[in-house]
Amino acid sequence: MSTKNPAAISTIAVLLCCSVMTFAGVTYEYPPQPSFAEMNKQDPARTKLTDERIGTGSADTVFGKWNAKPYIVDWTFDTTVYVDEIEIAVVHPNVEKRTGHPAALLLYGADGTSPFAAVPDNTIDVPYRATNVQIIRITIPERPLVCRRLRTEFQSANMQTVISSVKFVTRPAPDAELAAAAADRARKQPPVLADIVYSPVTNAVRKIDIPAQLFGVCGHMIHTDVFGNFSPYWDIAYTAPHLSDLNAGWIREPLYQSWFFSAGALTNAAGAERLARNRAKVDACLATYDALGIRVMLTPMFSTNATAEFNAFLGWVAALALAHRSVAVVEYGNEPNLEGFWKGSEKDYADRCRDATAIIKKRKPDLPVLVGAVSGWGHQAVKGDAKNFGTTKQSEALSFTTKILECGILECADGFSAHPYRLSAAPEGGRDFAEANDPDGFFKEISYAWNYIQGYNKSKRPLTLYLSEIGYSVSSSGYTVVRDRERQADYISRLMLVLFDVRTRGIPLEAMMWYDLKCDDPNVGEYEANWGLLSHKTERRFPGFYAFRRAASMFSDPAKFKPLDIDVQSKNWDDCVKHFAWKRDDGAVVIAFWRMNQRQNIDMDFQSTLSFRLPDNAVPSSIVIEDLTEQLPRAVGYSVKDGVVEIPVAVTARAGWVVVR
Repeated sequence: MSTKNPAAISTIAVLLCCSVMTFAGVTYEYPPQPSFAEMNKQDPARTKLTDERIGTGSADTVFGKWNAKPYIVDWTFDTTVYVDEIEIAVVHPNVEKRTGHPAALLLYGADGTSPFAAVPDNTIDVPYRATNVQIIRITIPERPLVCRRLRTEFQSANMQTVISSVKFVTRPAPDAELAAAAADRARKQPPVLADIVYSPVTNAVRKIDIPAQLFGVCGHMIHTDVFGNFSPYWDIAYTAPHLSDLNAGWIREPLYQSWFFSAGALTNAAGAERLARNRAKVDACLATYDALGIRVMLTPMFSTNATAEFNAFLGWVAALALAHRSVAVVEYGNEPNLEGFWKGSEKDYADRCRDATAIIKKRKPDLPVLVGAVSGWGHQAVKGDAKNFGTTKQSEALSFTTKILECGILECADGFSAHPYRLSAAPEGGRDFAEANDPDGFFKEISYAWNYIQGYNKSKRPLTLYLSEIGYSVSSSGYTVVRDRERQADYISRLMLVLFDVRTRGIPLEAMMWYDLKCDDPNVGEYEANWGLLSHKTERRFPGFYAFRRAASMFSDPAKFKPLDIDVQSKNWDDCVKHFAWKRDDGAVVIAFWRMNQRQNIDMDFQSTLSFRLPDNAVPSSIVIEDLTEQLPRAVGYSVKDGVVEIPVAVTARAGWVVVR
């Protein structure tokens, strides 16, 4: 094993191989990456990963970049080697939440001078064991890796990877093998393809047929080349045709104060012209949203101080609402409990919200305004970058929210918004206030959080709740670790019905915004770039797009449904089948169902029979099933015995429903 401790070499070699082996020396460097400066500060002498110090303390570890970026180390061996095995010590600061654990290890071999290839030699899943320090020994599959230099890229599973040591089992390899390996790598690299530029569809804006009252998406109309160093594909000319077909009733659009009102830019003619052009573009986008018939949540992200620019910015937001019927609500800021979005204190945020409300309500008194916009339910404020694991304890899950509520922030608000991403939990499961595998976990969590917030509503204002961001990235890194867009479609179909039921049961949930309408530019990293229902250039609609459209169309108006508490049983795997029942205003009974894969010991679809009694033992005249893995609804056979209706169904991880008349 390549290490600086010869005594350790012999012991590990015997344990792993039971044979005499030759080991090469090794040094390492951190190539430029998002975490470069921080790792340089933690490990300037490049000794921590090879000196046998294994532990959980900050002196013994090197921390990868917060926010799901890759963690890369480049190793150089004294001679050409075969790498047979790798041993890594992974630190888990929070064992229960699996923080600090990489989802996978990517290995790139190279000779002494050539750049590393784009495609790795090996991608190896890293198993997890619940312990503070996990020693993992990985055998290179199929055949050893031949190299003089080796790049290890740790893909973060939970936002940040923490490594205490990395060591190698190596053997000398002839230089001829190195040349052959380089040629083999070259053959496996993808060809360099021309970048294809897509054009928007012209004259494609039409009014949305059935805009959903509850369901919406997040947009980024200002993340285009008009405003800065972006591609053009968030331009409304690209997104509007898809919104016309999606049947989303809402879209959330952030606005950054400095892009529209900036003291520095206003001191010269060119800067003033640029800001005026930016404001005109927003005005044009909102005119398109007016034509679509979609409701817009504007999210002004403002300064921590009440400057003249702050006042002008919020006055402009109010003017937009006066000019455009699509503007339905204003949300103050974005995730102010994260330092990347808000540099001030909790009191600063509450004060600016009060200032903003005074400006907006003076211009448009009936425009609802929202406070909060918190990450999660408003967990403890996250400050700094390194050694930050997202280890939110239940006692801290409402810490930031509590502080702004104690500032009396609800007195300037018509509602509260939150971003309760489920992370790795299933859409119906809990995260902060319920167990992840609890089939009613998310309902319990929303109920708890909403009741907690209402406890500070001293004047009994008629507040509403918005989940203004929630989503599920298709990525091998980050919290979700999902490589399949079909599973994203499963997720969104289930989430929408869980939240629909929340609304029908009396919690004033006004809207949920799926993050994101489309994927962001790939250069922001795999995790951040794969939340969308559309591809980055809008040329493809993913399975989640169609799942969203069908659920939004069927459940477009919660006022037409009442919850129906009937006992629905599944003949097979009953404890793994989630179901809801509602009575529609036309008399039909709608029963939604799916399998909860997180509760199954094997993630598999299955056949079953759903059995239930209708109110007053009514006998159905027809039953139509809408299976979202199929293209169209269809009639389904059923039987009735002693008042019990039985329907044979295929149960999948994607939500489906039956309409019983």
